Amino acid sequence: MEAFATTDFRSDLATITVPTLLIHGPLATASCPSTGQASAPTQRSPALNSSCSRARRTAMTVTHAGEFNSALVGFLSR
Repeated sequence: MEAFATTDFRSDLATITVPTLLIHGPLATASCPSTGQASAPTQRSPALNSSCSRARRTAMTVTHAGEFNSALVGFLSR
């Protein structure tokens, strides 16, 4: 877990060329200490689409299923 939380993957983002949906929550966590960092990837790759969720924990597909499904359907319909 430490390697995941401390590795800087920002340079890898520019290599993403297929449409990709990034869904993130509003709160900082140990693996994403700043909520501002969550939207930064979309500035590094035009293929990335960001959606902020109200979900504050993992498993948002269960806890916020309607919100997740809306974001996914919106992304897939583009």
